[in-house]
Amino acid sequence: MTRRGLYGLALAAFVALGLPDGTLGVAWPSIRAELRQPVSALGVLLVAQTVGYLVVTARNGALVGRFGTGRLLAASAGTAATGFIAYALAAPWAFLIAASVAVGAAGGAVDAGVNAHVAVHHGRRAMGLLHAAFGIGATAGPLLVTALLQVGRSWQAAYLVLVVSQLLLLGSFLRTRTRWLPPPVAAPAEPGARRADDRRAVAVLTAAAFFVYTGLEIATGQWAYSLLTEQRGTTAVAAGLWVAAYWAALTAGRLLLAVGADRFAPAPLLTSASLGALAGTVVLWLDPAGLGAAALPLIGLCLAPVFPTLVSLTPERLGPERAAHAIGHQLAAAGVGAAALPGAVALAIGAGGLDALGPSLVALATALVVVQAATRRAAAGAPPVALIGDRSS
Repeated sequence: MTRRGLYGLALAAFVALGLPDGTLGVAWPSIRAELRQPVSALGVLLVAQTVGYLVVTARNGALVGRFGTGRLLAASAGTAATGFIAYALAAPWAFLIAASVAVGAAGGAVDAGVNAHVAVHHGRRAMGLLHAAFGIGATAGPLLVTALLQVGRSWQAAYLVLVVSQLLLLGSFLRTRTRWLPPPVAAPAEPGARRADDRRAVAVLTAAAFFVYTGLEIATGQWAYSLLTEQRGTTAVAAGLWVAAYWAALTAGRLLLAVGADRFAPAPLLTSASLGALAGTVVLWLDPAGLGAAALPLIGLCLAPVFPTLVSLTPERLGPERAAHAIGHQLAAAGVGAAALPGAVALAIGAGGLDALGPSLVALATALVVVQAATRRAAAGAPPVALIGDRSS
């Protein structure tokens, strides 16, 4: 398979990575009703996914070095298919928690492995398209569940689709397991290059940005449907479409990044995006004239460039030889945020009802603005690390 063919496979893997994120939030009311769980129990599944995710992402550099990217991705597809089978069979609650650990581990391998590969061997435009592919999957998820429920099918049918998608990826990764390129070497250090303590500060702050950003993205996507249907009286179809619009806007923003990444300086783009997301969460919370749901696509559009831009900057800020390890640590931080922060939101909802969602999201968006500003200050004035090798997509 050619280099472009591998990139196409990476895009397909990220579509499949986004599908369960968009599916779970809309399927959750049906899942919890069938398994007799409270609304806040969604946080348990998110934590279980994160346990698996963290085990893999934190060790991404070592795993890639030992097994290679292709073999690691093949193993992830097989693991994900196994986990989704448990969902499709409506396994007992304890088994569903265990399946969520497997799904999280598989997602961590894809997320870290593919992100590191594209960040080093391609560029910002390719990274934008990669994360747009994730958004396509996340957008298709709620549409899939909503459509199946409307025609009288169970939410379980959606997870059968996920099983099939992972089995197709498994075959593709097995065929290409030896074709995935290793990271390039770094260019020799130049006078005035970033010192180790400077790199450490940027690495820590960037990890904090991933922690907050992912918590905000997941909390919004997973809880918005419950807020609209159970608190604000929105119909199931309309709420499903609004959640799909959130993920669709996330996708559209990343497609715009893929087309025009070279026209925008990354640091100001990150600042503007964070402020826009903050404005959107305020509108969702206050719900002026009943228009709060319309803020969901605004939030998605503003969040769109944050994750791919942060990942694409990693080889330049920290060095390509550190990219696999650094991106693994960043995504581990993102995984903690994806569980801890929506889990904290779940606790707030359990204590104060779904009305607590709005102020919780505003708090997370405010934290994102603050940490982005701190990261930009830490990185300001430092020359980028030079890369050896072609990074065109």
